[in-house]
Amino acid sequence: QGIVVGDFDHDGLIDMAVTCRDKNLVNILLKRNIVNPKPDNPVQPVSEAKQAA
Repeated sequence: QGIVVGDFDHDGLIDMAVTCRDKNLVNILLKRNIVNPKPDNPVQPVSEAKQAA
């Protein structure tokens, strides 16, 4: 298993590729339409109860 970061789609944003050795699989996660929170306003985690609803 491994993780690689780079600008795979040449948009200037860092993307990530993750491998799964057991399934002979590579997932490429492109950073698109993601909002980075301001340092003084961090993102709050969602509780499991809210996720199940």
